[in-house]
Amino acid sequence: MQHISDNFTYLIGIDSGGTKSELMVWRKADLAPENQVSDEQLVAQAVATVRHDGMNLDGISDQEATSRLLFMLEEAARTLEMSVSELAKQSFLVLGMAGLDTDLDTDNAERWITQSLTQHDLNLSYALISDVELGLWAGTRTGQGIVLIAGTGSNCFGRNSQGEIRKAGGLSHFFSDEGGGFMLGWEALHFVGKMFDGREAKTPLYEIVLDELGVSSFAELKQAIVRSQDSKQAVARVAPAVQRASEAGDALAQHLITKAISELEAMVVHVHDGLGESLSVSFVGGLFKHGPYAERLHDRLGKKGIQSHETHIEHPVTGSIWFWRDQQAG
Repeated sequence: MQHISDNFTYLIGIDSGGTKSELMVWRKADLAPENQVSDEQLVAQAVATVRHDGMNLDGISDQEATSRLLFMLEEAARTLEMSVSELAKQSFLVLGMAGLDTDLDTDNAERWITQSLTQHDLNLSYALISDVELGLWAGTRTGQGIVLIAGTGSNCFGRNSQGEIRKAGGLSHFFSDEGGGFMLGWEALHFVGKMFDGREAKTPLYEIVLDELGVSSFAELKQAIVRSQDSKQAVARVAPAVQRASEAGDALAQHLITKAISELEAMVVHVHDGLGESLSVSFVGGLFKHGPYAERLHDRLGKKGIQSHETHIEHPVTGSIWFWRDQQAG
């Protein structure tokens, strides 16, 4: 992480997960500590907003990640009617990235962004943190508490009043991501395959999955998944179908949902108990847009004495403001 600068005009925040990225730019003058505003107001105050594909280095090349980063910076600069070089010189960037699960991951990401900015002659100061930590700052504004992500993948991260941190999951879909969209979709597709060849009786889940992906047959579904340029995201697109089928009473889908929620609960309990304090949990990620998914998890955590927020964080990128403020105060 580079030095946290205060000598800039614009604060750029980027929240980049495995599926999508969101960039917002604020004028530093609008972010005075005494301005206690809501997240909705912070989003409205942004002078530029850009959305693009994710930049998880576990899933794309360094070159592709650089291309996506430059696209967002160029679009932001265009909105502000300046060159990307001018924007970089006048800005400080807080970049929250998915895939920063180990020290080696973070070192590789630091090397990538340093080389990318150097190669394109961009004099942009920055701080690099994980997307899950960015979500924690957005949810708490203090950096203390627990955040649970359930989007394409899953991840849980917490920090207590002593500054101690603890995390669970978030080790890529090869090692974790239980309760996230990819794992939920992956398990459902295996059952759909068994339904197709007759090893399992067909349930409503079969047709709901086809409908969700806009195909009319298993053959088309298979091609849509295996030929996708981003198979992880393609599989994760099945997750909303599982949620729909569960609500429609499909017993298999209900089983998969219950299993996923149990995995997320276990992640939160591990982090919460390890930090040794009563900490509130914030939900982040697309799967929580499905109300019953969040509600059921909320109820299960409540029975263990853990407070959680049913309303997920709409814009984790706002966490860049509170992270920067805290680093300046420190």
